[in-house]
Amino acid sequence: MKRYLLRVLPLMLVAAVAMASCSKKGGEGDVIPKEALFVANVNVASVWQKGDLAHAGNLQMVQGLRQQLGAQSPEMDRLVEAFLADPSSCGLALERDLTCFTASDNGSFAVVVSAWLKDKQEFNNFIEQLNAGAGLGIKTEQSHGLDITRFDNHLIAASDGKRVLFVSNDHSGSDDLAEYASSLFNLKKEASMSSVDNFAKYLTLSKDLGLFLPYENLMNLGGALAMNQMGSFLSKEDMQQLKKAAIYFTGSFEKGSIDIKSGCYDMPESLTALSNQAFSDELLSYLPEQSLIAFTCALNTTALVDYLRQIKDFDIDDEVGIEDLSLADLIEAFGGSMAFSFYGMQNGTPLLALALNVDDSEAVGDLLDAVGGIEHNEQVYTLDGLSLQVFFNDKVAVLSTDTELINNLAKGTTYQGLKAIAPKARKSGYFYINLDLEQYPADLVSLIGLDNPVTSLIFSLFDYAECLTDGKTEGTAHIYMTDRETNSLAYLLQSVDKLN
Repeated sequence: MKRYLLRVLPLMLVAAVAMASCSKKGGEGDVIPKEALFVANVNVASVWQKGDLAHAGNLQMVQGLRQQLGAQSPEMDRLVEAFLADPSSCGLALERDLTCFTASDNGSFAVVVSAWLKDKQEFNNFIEQLNAGAGLGIKTEQSHGLDITRFDNHLIAASDGKRVLFVSNDHSGSDDLAEYASSLFNLKKEASMSSVDNFAKYLTLSKDLGLFLPYENLMNLGGALAMNQMGSFLSKEDMQQLKKAAIYFTGSFEKGSIDIKSGCYDMPESLTALSNQAFSDELLSYLPEQSLIAFTCALNTTALVDYLRQIKDFDIDDEVGIEDLSLADLIEAFGGSMAFSFYGMQNGTPLLALALNVDDSEAVGDLLDAVGGIEHNEQVYTLDGLSLQVFFNDKVAVLSTDTELINNLAKGTTYQGLKAIAPKARKSGYFYINLDLEQYPADLVSLIGLDNPVTSLIFSLFDYAECLTDGKTEGTAHIYMTDRETNSLAYLLQSVDKLN
C-alpha cells in the first residue's frame, strides 16, 4: 500500500490547484538556510493549467492507478475521487510555489519540501483520511511548538499553522527531524536565503520550474581540496567574488516548446571576459549547408592568455618545443572563433568538420608540423595516425574527416554553411541538435542503440533543440516539439499516456 500511496500523493497535490489562481507573496526564503546546496521551485498552478491536468482523469495511467487503488483499498480510491472532485480541500495553498531544498543536517543532508497552508484544519483532516485509507499508522502530535506528522522514522511533516515542511533524511530519526524542522522555522533572517540578494532576484523570474545554485555552497561541498584547486588559478579578488556568485535555471512549458533560461549572478569579470568576443561568421562559409549537430562559439584569446598568466606555478610564456613558440603564442595564433558540424556518415566514418579562425598562419603551420602533419600542398595536411585532414590558410583552419570537403576548400569552393541555422549560429555561442532520428543514418542509430519502438516513439515527439548565449552570463535553450500547436507539457503527458 505504501508504494501506491507514494504514487497517489503527487496526483493529489497537483489536483489541489485546479481551482487556484497563481499569486506570489514573500517569505519563500525564510525557512531555507543560506548554506543550502540548491533551491528548486515548482509553480504548481501554472503546471496544472499548461498540462491540462483538469482532465487528468481521462488519462489511461490515472485510470489504471485508480483501478489498482480500488483493488488495494477502496477507501483510498474514494479519497482520490473526492480530491479530483474538490481539489481545494487538501488544505495546502498550492497557488503558491512548492519549494524544495537540501541542506546540512548533523553531518548528512536533509531534503525539505516547503508548502504554504490554506487551511490548517483541512490539512489535518487530509492527513487523517490518508492515514485511514492507507492504514500506515501515521501519527500527528505536538512537538517543539509544531504539529509533527510522522510518516515513518525518516520522513515527517512539520507545520506551524502557516506552512508545512516535509523533511526527509535517511540518516536521522523522526525526533531529530522534528528538531531540525524547528530550527528551520526559527531561522534568523541573516541566516536564511531571505538575506541573499541573488535569491531575491531569482524569485522574480517567471517560470514553471526553477533551480538556484549558490556557488560558494557547491564549492564548500567539495571541501578544502576543491577550494585549493580553485585558488590555484583564481586571484584572491576572484575567489571573494565567487562567494557571492550563483547560477540559476528556469524552465517554462510553452506552446510547441520547452523553454529554459540560465544565468550567473556576480561572476568575476576575469571569467566573463573569456567569452566576451564577437564570432567570426566567415567560418560558416567553410562548412557544409546541412548539419545534424552543430555548435559555434568565440573565446577572447587575449583575455584567456591574461587569465592563464595568473595561475600559480605555471608559466604560459615558456617555450613548448615548437620552434620558439610558447603556449601563449599558440593560443593567440587562433582568433578564438570556432564552428563545428556533424553532418552524416560515409562508409562507417562520421562526417565531422571543425573550423577555427587564424591570426598567425605561420605558427599554425609550425604546430601542424610538430604533431606529425603530412603536407600535401601549401593548404592541405593529413594528421599522421588519424583519419583527419586539415585545410588552412591565413584566415582559417578546418579539420575534417571529409576528404571531399577538404579538397573542395583547397580548390576555392565556399559553402552556405549551416544554412538553416546560420542567423543564430552567428551569435557569440550556439548549439543545435536535430532530434528527428529519421534524419540520421540508420547504421548510426542502430550503433548507439536507438533503433527500438519505445525510443523511436519518444524521439518522434521532438523536432530539434538549440541553446544560445549572450557571450557573457546568460543563455536560453529551446526544445521544440513536433506538435507546435499544443502546450509542450500537455503534449508530453498525452503522448506518454499512449505508452501504457
